[in-house]
Amino acid sequence: MFDTVCVGAGLIGGVQAALLRRSRHLPRPKVLLTDGARRPTFKSTLTKNIRQIAVNPGSRQLLQDVGAWDKLGNSPWAVHKITVWDAMGHGGLEFESKHEENPIFHMTEVPAISAAGVDAADDAGVELMFESKLQNIIVPNRFNQTIQDTDYVHFEIKEEKYETRLLLGCDGANSSVRKAAGLSSLSKNYDQRGFVCTVRAENVGDNRTAFQRFLPSGDVIALLPCEEDQLSIVWSCASSKAKMLEKLEEADLIAKINEVLVIDRTPSLIKQIHGSLSFIPKSIGLKTEMTVDPPRITEILSPTGSFPLGSALATNMVAPRTAILGDAAHRVHPFAGQGANMGWRDVELLTDSLERAHLSGIDYTSHLSLSKYEKVALIEHAAFMSGLEGLKQLYKTNSTPFVLARNVGTMFVNNNSALKDIFISRAS
Repeated sequence: MFDTVCVGAGLIGGVQAALLRRSRHLPRPKVLLTDGARRPTFKSTLTKNIRQIAVNPGSRQLLQDVGAWDKLGNSPWAVHKITVWDAMGHGGLEFESKHEENPIFHMTEVPAISAAGVDAADDAGVELMFESKLQNIIVPNRFNQTIQDTDYVHFEIKEEKYETRLLLGCDGANSSVRKAAGLSSLSKNYDQRGFVCTVRAENVGDNRTAFQRFLPSGDVIALLPCEEDQLSIVWSCASSKAKMLEKLEEADLIAKINEVLVIDRTPSLIKQIHGSLSFIPKSIGLKTEMTVDPPRITEILSPTGSFPLGSALATNMVAPRTAILGDAAHRVHPFAGQGANMGWRDVELLTDSLERAHLSGIDYTSHLSLSKYEKVALIEHAAFMSGLEGLKQLYKTNSTPFVLARNVGTMFVNNNSALKDIFISRAS
């Protein structure tokens, strides 16, 4: 019998398992971390892995608390500034950290952080089973009249039968736990892919600035610093374009990336309005135009690849003795860089709910305890995802009134330090 079984040893599972074992408020639970794949390992190379994630300060603190962050050594790359600009107009946003020791986020390689999370769980005394797929998962009814309680979750691994008081699905977008629990979700397919590669660039200074540009086609290209002269490219575009980019020769791909970073698609009417009315904001001391000097790509260092883009949000995140976290519960467009951070936020919210229930004398694996996690998580994630979807649609529109509106809007936000602080704090 296990107190908790965490399914999935990716970015979320190891961290969740380690945090439960390290909790000062739970009665030292017996925790199993299991995955159908091999145990994740990582070996650093000169060229950064194409699978990179942004780790915000809140997530970094969580990883430090469970002992995973220190295992990454000097691998995480601190980013102190974000520059966002539009290919259709003069508007843009610049966010900058106020203190050198508090970067806006760190770039980290996915395999490295997955391995660090599992190692932290191992250090905390979590039992590990790899190459061990759960089968015949039976999630109980909410209340069993015969035993006057909620039954446990039953499952099999390699024909061995097990049971657990709590089953946590940290097993990604195609979660077997979510399916076994009958939890539904609302999803949207963007018919886009995220094209990725690692590049070398010049004109990067100390390479602590992340760049993101919205293009007229609805594409978003991000340049994320990950080493002294290396950038991780994430280009969200139509599926057909992503496949085309993957097939380009190196010189052609370099030329294509550099082109979209500097090309100006501002409509003539917008230019005329900007030229004739810019004196108004200037008269009250506002900066009306943001000049961006993006990095210039000089070399493709890694193989190229792409992954499908979409969004999803589970309508229910819990069932009796069962909860889902991370990509099993929600997926977002990568332009905000918050996918993994939302998953680690789930870890915090769930653990807080379990601890509060136990301290109140409630069975912390009960549906009552889990439902409180579900309520808070759904409210928080739904609001955030709605905002992201609205922003995505706004930048996808090429209509002159919308282009003008977003240029004016970003100009005022960029001149308002209080508003920018709010944006940074939400991303943190």
